Amino acid sequence: MLAKLYARGFVTFTLNGSTLGSTEAKGMLTNSRQFNAIIKPIKIEPEKIAKAKTLLLELFPDTAFSALSATQLIETAFRCIQERHQRLENYARLDYPFSGKLSQLAQTYKTLLDSPRDSLIDSLLKEEDKLLDDYEDDVLKLIEFMEHGQRQVYDTCRNFLRDQQPNLRHFDGVLVEELQSLLSNPAIYKNGQVPQANALKTKIQEAFRPHLESKRKEACAHIDAIISQLQADEHFEQIPESERHKVIRPLQSLQDQINHTSVIDSIVAMSQEPSLLTKGLERIEELIPQPLTSKGDALPGKILNRVTLTSLAPKGSRLKSSEDVE
Repeated sequence: MLAKLYARGFVTFTLNGSTLGSTEAKGMLTNSRQFNAIIKPIKIEPEKIAKAKTLLLELFPDTAFSALSATQLIETAFRCIQERHQRLENYARLDYPFSGKLSQLAQTYKTLLDSPRDSLIDSLLKEEDKLLDDYEDDVLKLIEFMEHGQRQVYDTCRNFLRDQQPNLRHFDGVLVEELQSLLSNPAIYKNGQVPQANALKTKIQEAFRPHLESKRKEACAHIDAIISQLQADEHFEQIPESERHKVIRPLQSLQDQINHTSVIDSIVAMSQEPSLLTKGLERIEELIPQPLTSKGDALPGKILNRVTLTSLAPKGSRLKSSEDVE
């Protein structure tokens, strides 16, 4: 009899002051040895039940409420509220400019969860206007943002600015400021602002790409000039042809690296490295074959073809012999 009354929504059970949920109630009803719960009749006016079902359907459109008894309605409403509260609370822990808003919305649902189960319908109807306004203005839009693609677009825009931080001074400053302002807006999830941010990112990229390519070409042209200078050096021809790539290839590898680098300051620094020519000249000297004696042995000592910057004595010291020059 109690099971039928409970299933039809006429009674509820409380234990230690707390209203039992459907699982706990079922366990209590099937316990033939002990029954400690207090039976409380549910007295909710039909008009309230009807209003609550209408409200819940607007707040949770994917859940069916119309055929539920009072007890079932309370249980289903509690479960839906609990799930939404958990979802909003989890999202509030993430790093987005509207995290504070998510926390406020989650608190509204937490207040409903804290109300006694048998007065949940009254609590819902009391907060009807706030719940509907929050849902239409924020909750629905925030869920759409987090779960239907806008979040990925936002993250892409934010990561773009983070990854391009070294290049920001080379970007269009006005466009960058507009994008930064959008991404920091606590209401970014409203009024199509995410597509606006994505369009700005694309515009910045398109404006920057020719500038980046121009800097790459300038850097590679500068290195080509160094290569030409090394090949024109009077001692380059003394290197066996099979060994000459050891002078040129490091510079060509640097060009490959430049063409795969997206940070302009790094591109400029790599191409303008003062030691590129000096190292190339030193490499030429290393690769020139040493003269041999009549026995086929290398002559003792070094044969210097030039004095390079790296072989000079430190400033302030004195050269005492030819060995100091070497």
